[in-house]
Amino acid sequence: MIFNNMWVIAFLIAFLVCVLLCPMLIPLLHRLKFGQYIREEGPEAHQKKAGTPTMGGLIFLLAATLVTLIFCIGNVKALVVLFVTL
Repeated sequence: MIFNNMWVIAFLIAFLVCVLLCPMLIPLLHRLKFGQYIREEGPEAHQKKAGTPTMGGLIFLLAATLVTLIFCIGNVKALVVLFVTL
C-alpha cells in the first residue's frame, strides 16, 4: 500500500512542478527568442503560430528529473534511465 501511495505523491509533485514552472519559463523563453519559425511558403493559418516557444518540454524534463532524484536516488537503473532521457 505504501508503494502505491509513493507513485501518487511522485505524480503530484511532478504536476505541481510543471504548474509552477510554466508561468515562469514560458515568458523567459519568449524573451530569449526560443520561438517557432514559420516559413512564408506555408499555409496562412500557420502564421499565427510564429513566436510560440518551442522549448516548453524543458518543464516536463525538469519535473521528471526532480521526482526521479527524490524518489529513486538509490535505484541505479532508474538513474540510468534518467540519464538516457536527458
